[in-house]
Amino acid sequence: MNASVNEILNLASCKDTFAICDFAMLTIYDDNFFVRNDYDILSLGQRQHLQKHLLGLGFKQSSGKVMQKGNICVEFPTPNRLLSASAFQAEFIAPFRTHAFVVTPTMFAEALCYAAVQQPDAELDALELQLKTLIEHCPFNLELWQILAINTSIETPVNSLLPALQQHQAKVISSQFKNKRAY
Repeated sequence: MNASVNEILNLASCKDTFAICDFAMLTIYDDNFFVRNDYDILSLGQRQHLQKHLLGLGFKQSSGKVMQKGNICVEFPTPNRLLSASAFQAEFIAPFRTHAFVVTPTMFAEALCYAAVQQPDAELDALELQLKTLIEHCPFNLELWQILAINTSIETPVNSLLPALQQHQAKVISSQFKNKRAY
C-alpha cells in the first residue's frame, strides 16, 4: 500500500466512518430516520465528530469546509440545497492522492454506482458487494438513492440492485442499528 491508501484508511479509522481505499471519499454513519425527501447533508454532529477525529490525527482547520495536514486535504463539500438533487462530483471517485471528500452515506452509494458504470467490464455483483458493505457500516437512504438515479447513467444498476439492498438493509438495521428505520 502506498502512503495515500494508508492515509485514507487512517482517516476512516474513526468510529462510525467508512471508506474504500480506491476512492477519495469517506462517510460517517447517520442515526437519523430517513424520509424520502430529506436533504442529503451531513448533520452538525457528524461534522463535529469527524473534525474532532481529524484534529486528533494532526489536521488543522484551514477554512470552514477544509481541514489540512501537510499535503493531505479533507473537504466537507457544500451540499446541494435542493430536495432530491444530487451533489455528486467526479472528484469523489478519483483515486485518492492528497484530497479526500467527506460525503453522506447516500452520496457515497451514488458515487460507487457512477464509478461502476464508468468501467466497461464492471460486474454488478462487485457493486452489490460494495453497497452491502457500505450498508453494514453506514445504512443509507435507499429511496433518495433511487430518486437521484432517475434519468442518469446509474438508473439501471440502481433499479436492478434496489430489491436486494432493501432486504439486506432491513436485516442489518434490525440486528445492528435497532433505532433506525430500514428505508
